[in-house]
Amino acid sequence: MISEIVCTLQEIPENGSIRRTVGGRDLAIFRKGGQVYAIDAICPHRRGPLDGTELEDDFIVVCPWHGWRFDVRTGKSPSHPGQVLCYQAEVVDGQVRVTVTP
Repeated sequence: MISEIVCTLQEIPENGSIRRTVGGRDLAIFRKGGQVYAIDAICPHRRGPLDGTELEDDFIVVCPWHGWRFDVRTGKSPSHPGQVLCYQAEVVDGQVRVTVTP
């Protein structure tokens, strides 16, 4: 298990995301309502970027390439087969910590 502080909470725009690498994995880290969520940064459909996009009201991120949608809380897609992996993310004293299992 690899656990790292990846940024401060303020570095992530509200309803937005940033990309960080933890344990060799590229992650999209989202912020919504003071909570943080970490998922794979690459869409499984055609490897489009999931970071740098804004969340919809229902915690859904949409791949800008072909419109695949994923819930950042579960990694599941409400409209397509497939999903992305989710990782433990938490805010500790204003710092965002993400944990991955290699």
